[in-house]
Amino acid sequence: MVVKPSSKPILPYYIFAGLIMISGAYLLIEVKPAYYGYVCLGLGVLIDLYAAMKHISLLATKLTIEGENVHVDTGFLTKARRSMPLRKLGDVHVEQTVMQRMLGLGNLSISAAGESTRHTIENIDSPQDVCDKILNSIPK
Repeated sequence: MVVKPSSKPILPYYIFAGLIMISGAYLLIEVKPAYYGYVCLGLGVLIDLYAAMKHISLLATKLTIEGENVHVDTGFLTKARRSMPLRKLGDVHVEQTVMQRMLGLGNLSISAAGESTRHTIENIDSPQDVCDKILNSIPK
């Protein structure tokens, strides 16, 4: 089983950036001086770059269950992998804000027994179902 974050929270940034860029193009064509159009286009590009960076960081995070091990992979250019046996899994925790509940998303945190370090994957789809699947895959 592979769990990756959802890109639902990033979609509004792309839409907002597109609307600002369209309004900037309109201002460049119709309004003189064109200064306001350049400002809108620049703002749209900055919002788009921010959204793209967030999107890349989402793509670089995943949780994988292979056999009797759990792997948490992070990083895009520099990769990091944290692995732990399922039988040593101490806590699986789901948190959802009001907005996340409306979108069907949540944050999933796991930690090994006896460790204070938590590994959190933010904005995953159906977090409670994923939590149940992880708990059901723990060997008895």
